[in-house]
Amino acid sequence: MAVAADLDGDGDSDLGVGFSGIASPTLLLGNGDGTFGEPVVIFPSLNQPLVLLPAFGEPRSLAEADIDGDGDTDLGIVYQHASTQQQTLLIHRNDGNWKFGIFFFPLSAGSSALSAQDLNDDGRPDLAVASLAKLSIFLNETRFAPSRDCNLNTAPDECDVASGLSEDRDANGTSDECEGIPFHRGDPNVDGTTDISDAIALLGFLFRGGAAPSCLDSADTNDDGRLDISDGIGLLNFLFRDGASPAPPGPTTAPCGVDPQRPGSLDNLGCDAYPRC
Repeated sequence: MAVAADLDGDGDSDLGVGFSGIASPTLLLGNGDGTFGEPVVIFPSLNQPLVLLPAFGEPRSLAEADIDGDGDTDLGIVYQHASTQQQTLLIHRNDGNWKFGIFFFPLSAGSSALSAQDLNDDGRPDLAVASLAKLSIFLNETRFAPSRDCNLNTAPDECDVASGLSEDRDANGTSDECEGIPFHRGDPNVDGTTDISDAIALLGFLFRGGAAPSCLDSADTNDDGRLDISDGIGLLNFLFRDGASPAPPGPTTAPCGVDPQRPGSLDNLGCDAYPRC
C-alpha cells in the first residue's frame, strides 16, 4: 500500500509506503525527476534500519491529508498486531520537513480500510475506518490557524494563489510577494518611528560612509530598487512638505508588511533584519 504526497515540503511528490511484515511506514523522498532517495522509516524513530513488528504491529492501511491544518501533509495509518489482531489508528503529524509526531487511537479487531475525507463539510479532513462489522468515524476538531493576509488585500493568501492574483513559484503555499521579513518603509534606522533621524541615517550612509541599513527595502522610500538621494529627499518631503508617503508597506503609521515585489525582482532590495515588526 502506498500514498503519494509532498511530505518534505520541497514541491516534489514523495511516497509513503507500508510493507507487509515491516513495522513502520517507509518514506521514499522524491528527487523531482521520477527517482527517489534511500528509504527512510518514520516510526518508531527516524533514520533507522527497518525493524520488525513493534507494539502496534504492521501497517494495514494508509491515507494522507493535512489533518492539523498547518499546510503540511500528514499520514493516517492503521496498524494491526500480528498475534492479537488488535488494530490501532496512528496519526503521524508532519512538521513540514518529514519529521512526524504521533497520536494514536485503539480500534476493534478485523481487517480495516482507512479514508480521509471531509465528512461533515467543515473544511477539515476527517478519518473513517471500516472493518468487517464496524465503521469508525473520527471527526477532526482541530482549530486551524487563521489564514494570513500578508499583502493586506483582505483576501487570504491561499486564495490569492488559487485565483492567480499571486504567484507561488516554489509551491510552498505562500504568495511569492509575501515571503520576506515584515518591515516599515521609511525607517532606515529601524527604530520604529519615521522621522528626521531616518533621513539623516540614509544620507549619512549614501554620502558619509555611515552604516548600511539592516533593511535595505526600508530605506528605499520610493521603491524604485535603488538607494540614492531621491529616497532621502522623498522622506524629507513626506515629513515636512506634505509629500507622498513612502511606498507600501508604508511608514510606521501603517501596518507592518513585506515588499509587494517578489524576492529576487529588481525592485526588491531585501531586508536582513527589522526587529520592530
